[in-house]
Parts: sequence; structure tokens; C-alpha cells
Amino acid sequence: MALREMERDGLIVRKVYAEVSPKVEYSLSDEGADLKGIYCEVANWKLRHAELLRANTEKVRNRQAYYRGTGHAPIKPS
Repeated sequence: MALREMERDGLIVRKVYAEVSPKVEYSLSDEGADLKGIYCEVANWKLRHAELLRANTEKVRNRQAYYRGTGHAPIKPS
């Protein structure tokens, strides 16, 4: 989820300072703070499964590169 989406959803607060060198600060809103534990669990899960995620990403990239190179569309599973 991008910062702008999180701001839109009310999970973070974006403060822009009117300075010559642009400055922006982000902080959690009260609603965002309620989700902090969930975000931490997801981050921990991602760390525990990093190798699997890397392998799956590589598999998809290879498949996409193959189809781009051959001009064939992937076969849809039945």
C-alpha cells in the first residue's frame, strides 16, 4: 500500500512544510496506530518467508519473460 493510499484511508497523517527545500512528514493516525500490531505481524511473516517470496517472484518473472519472448499467451488452466 502506497503512502498516498494510506493517507486517503485515514491511516497516516501527512504534514507538508512550506520550505524552499520541500519537507514532508508522515505519522500514524489513531486508526493507523490500531493496525500497528497487524502490520508488524505481516512484516515478520514476510521476513520468515523471504526465500519463498523471492523464489515465487523469480518464477513469475521468468514466465513473463518467456511469454514476452515467444509472443505466446499463457495457457489458462482448465
